[in-house]
Amino acid sequence: MKRNEASGLTIFLLERLPQIATKDENIEVHILPRREHKMRFTYCLGFSLLCMTGCVTLSEKAKSVQVHSQVSNILNDCKRIGPVTATASSMLSADQAVQEAKVKIRENAADLGGDTVAILNTDVLTSVTTWDASIQGIAFKCY
Repeated sequence: MKRNEASGLTIFLLERLPQIATKDENIEVHILPRREHKMRFTYCLGFSLLCMTGCVTLSEKAKSVQVHSQVSNILNDCKRIGPVTATASSMLSADQAVQEAKVKIRENAADLGGDTVAILNTDVLTSVTTWDASIQGIAFKCY
Protein backbone atom coordinates (compact mmCIF):
# COMPACT_ATOMS: atom_id res chain seq x y z
CA MET A 1 0.00 0.00 0.00
CA LYS A 2 1.45 3.39 -1.02
CA ARG A 3 0.58 6.65 0.68
CA ASN A 4 0.76 10.01 -1.16
CA GLU A 5 -0.09 13.44 0.24
CA ALA A 6 -1.86 15.79 -2.19
CA SER A 7 -4.01 18.85 -1.44
CA GLY A 8 -4.58 17.91 2.18
CA LEU A 9 -6.11 14.57 1.17
CA THR A 10 -4.63 11.24 2.00
CA ILE A 11 -4.70 9.08 -1.09
CA PHE A 12 -4.44 5.39 -0.71
CA LEU A 13 -3.44 3.36 -3.72
CA LEU A 14 -4.51 -0.20 -3.29
CA GLU A 15 -2.28 -2.43 -5.39
CA ARG A 16 -4.18 -5.63 -4.93
CA LEU A 17 -7.81 -5.86 -4.00
CA PRO A 18 -8.79 -9.44 -4.87
CA GLN A 19 -12.52 -8.97 -4.34
CA ILE A 20 -12.83 -6.20 -6.96
CA ALA A 21 -9.71 -5.81 -9.06
CA THR A 22 -7.52 -8.13 -11.01
CA LYS A 23 -3.90 -8.37 -10.03
CA ASP A 24 -2.83 -5.81 -12.69
CA GLU A 25 -5.34 -3.05 -11.76
CA ASN A 26 -4.91 -0.29 -9.21
CA ILE A 27 -7.87 1.24 -7.38
CA GLU A 28 -7.59 4.80 -6.09
CA VAL A 29 -9.55 5.69 -2.96
CA HIS A 30 -9.80 9.24 -1.61
CA ILE A 31 -10.34 9.51 2.12
CA LEU A 32 -10.64 12.80 4.00
CA PRO A 33 -8.72 12.95 7.25
CA ARG A 34 -10.90 12.79 10.38
CA ARG A 35 -10.14 16.45 11.18
CA GLU A 36 -11.63 17.65 7.87
CA HIS A 37 -14.79 15.59 8.44
CA LYS A 38 -15.25 17.24 11.84
CA MET A 39 -14.64 20.70 10.41
CA ARG A 40 -17.17 20.20 7.61
CA PHE A 41 -19.74 18.83 10.07
CA THR A 42 -19.17 21.79 12.42
CA TYR A 43 -19.54 24.32 9.61
CA CYS A 44 -22.70 22.64 8.29
CA LEU A 45 -24.22 22.46 11.77
CA GLY A 46 -23.38 26.09 12.51
CA PHE A 47 -24.79 27.27 9.19
CA SER A 48 -27.98 25.25 9.73
CA LEU A 49 -28.51 26.75 13.18
CA LEU A 50 -27.86 30.22 11.84
CA CYS A 51 -30.49 29.71 9.15
CA MET A 52 -33.03 28.40 11.66
CA THR A 53 -32.67 31.18 14.19
CA GLY A 54 -35.42 33.69 14.28
CA CYS A 55 -35.96 36.98 15.97
CA VAL A 56 -39.12 38.05 17.69
CA THR A 57 -39.89 41.64 16.81
CA LEU A 58 -42.54 43.74 18.48
CA SER A 59 -45.08 45.64 16.45
CA GLU A 60 -45.96 49.16 17.50
CA LYS A 61 -49.23 48.08 19.09
CA ALA A 62 -47.47 45.25 21.00
CA LYS A 63 -44.88 47.71 22.33
CA SER A 64 -47.62 49.73 23.99
CA VAL A 65 -48.86 46.79 26.09
CA GLN A 66 -47.29 45.94 29.46
CA VAL A 67 -47.00 42.30 30.49
CA HIS A 68 -47.53 41.05 34.05
CA SER A 69 -46.73 37.47 34.96
CA GLN A 70 -49.79 37.26 37.24
CA VAL A 71 -52.83 39.19 38.37
CA SER A 72 -51.67 41.31 41.31
CA ASN A 73 -52.76 44.25 43.45
CA ILE A 74 -51.11 46.61 40.97
CA LEU A 75 -53.96 45.85 38.57
CA ASN A 76 -56.76 46.57 41.09
CA ASP A 77 -57.38 50.09 39.70
CA CYS A 78 -57.37 48.88 36.10
CA LYS A 79 -60.47 48.11 34.07
CA ARG A 80 -60.69 44.43 33.17
CA ILE A 81 -61.42 44.15 29.43
CA GLY A 82 -61.53 40.40 28.91
CA PRO A 83 -59.64 37.18 28.26
CA VAL A 84 -56.98 36.93 25.57
CA THR A 85 -55.16 33.91 24.17
CA ALA A 86 -52.31 33.33 21.76
CA THR A 87 -50.48 30.38 20.25
CA ALA A 88 -47.18 30.09 18.40
CA SER A 89 -44.88 27.37 17.06
CA SER A 90 -41.13 27.23 16.63
CA MET A 91 -38.74 24.71 15.16
CA LEU A 92 -35.82 26.22 17.09
CA SER A 93 -36.76 26.03 20.77
CA ALA A 94 -39.56 26.14 23.31
CA ASP A 95 -38.36 29.58 24.45
CA GLN A 96 -38.70 30.91 20.91
CA ALA A 97 -42.29 29.65 20.74
CA VAL A 98 -43.14 31.24 24.11
CA GLN A 99 -41.61 34.58 23.08
CA GLU A 100 -43.63 34.60 19.85
CA ALA A 101 -46.82 33.75 21.78
CA LYS A 102 -46.14 36.62 24.21
CA VAL A 103 -45.88 39.04 21.31
CA LYS A 104 -49.17 37.74 19.91
CA ILE A 105 -50.98 38.01 23.23
CA ARG A 106 -49.80 41.61 23.57
CA GLU A 107 -51.14 42.35 20.09
CA ASN A 108 -54.46 40.66 20.95
CA ALA A 109 -54.76 42.76 24.12
CA ALA A 110 -54.07 45.91 22.11
CA ASP A 111 -56.75 44.90 19.58
CA LEU A 112 -59.26 44.79 22.45
CA GLY A 113 -58.20 48.27 23.58
CA GLY A 114 -55.99 47.17 26.46
CA ASP A 115 -52.63 48.51 27.51
CA THR A 116 -51.75 45.74 29.98
CA VAL A 117 -52.03 41.96 29.93
CA ALA A 118 -51.70 39.58 32.87
CA ILE A 119 -50.58 36.10 31.91
CA LEU A 120 -52.51 33.38 33.71
CA ASN A 121 -51.18 30.23 32.06
CA THR A 122 -48.47 29.15 29.64
CA ASP A 123 -48.45 25.68 28.06
CA VAL A 124 -45.67 24.27 25.90
CA LEU A 125 -46.21 21.12 23.88
CA THR A 126 -43.41 19.30 22.12
CA SER A 127 -43.71 17.28 18.94
CA VAL A 128 -41.03 15.61 16.86
CA THR A 129 -40.08 18.76 14.94
CA THR A 130 -41.68 21.74 16.73
CA TRP A 131 -42.50 23.33 20.04
CA ASP A 132 -45.99 24.80 20.40
CA ALA A 133 -46.73 27.45 23.02
CA SER A 134 -50.17 28.53 24.16
CA ILE A 135 -50.74 31.48 26.52
CA GLN A 136 -53.93 32.57 28.26
CA GLY A 137 -54.30 35.92 29.97
CA ILE A 138 -56.54 38.86 30.80
CA ALA A 139 -56.40 42.23 29.06
CA PHE A 140 -56.64 45.39 31.20
CA LYS A 141 -56.99 49.12 30.53
CA CYS A 142 -54.82 50.87 33.13
CA TYR A 143 -53.88 54.22 31.56
